[in-house]
Amino acid sequence: MGFLKKLFGQGKSEQRQIANSPVCDVCNNPLDWDQAYVLTTKQVVLSQAYWEFAFRHQWSYVHGLDPEGAILAGLVQQASAQTTGWAVCESCSRLFNFDRTVARQYALQRMSHIPGSGSVDASAAAQPAAEVWKRLYGSYPQSIKVG
Repeated sequence: MGFLKKLFGQGKSEQRQIANSPVCDVCNNPLDWDQAYVLTTKQVVLSQAYWEFAFRHQWSYVHGLDPEGAILAGLVQQASAQTTGWAVCESCSRLFNFDRTVARQYALQRMSHIPGSGSVDASAAAQPAAEVWKRLYGSYPQSIKVG
C-alpha cells in the first residue's frame, strides 16, 4: 500500500479540499478557487481523458516500472475510492464533460461533499483505464480483466 500512497500522495482529504491553498486533484498544481471546479469521482474516473492525462503526466513512470500493468487495478481502486469531490483547475477541466456553472459554484462554496459524490465501483473505472493503457502501451494491463 505504501507504493500506492507514493503514487497518489497521502490521499485527497476533506481538509485539503477546503484549504486556503488547495491543489488540483488531477495535476497537483496550485488551485485558485475562483477558477476551479468540483467534480464527482464518477465524472473523473470514468473519463478516458483523465486516465490518459494520468499515464502521460504524473504516472508516466508507472509503465516503465510495471510494463504489464500489474498494479493498475490498485491505482484504479484508489482513485475510485475517493468519497469527496475532486477539485479541478481550469486547465484540467477540459478533460471532462460537466455543467461548468454548477461545478464552479461548488468550488466557490468550497464544497467537498457535492450531490453525486462518493466512491465508484472500481470495476466501472477499470474499463476506461484499461482501454487507455492498451492504446498507449499496446496491450491490456495484466491486473484488469477486459470484456
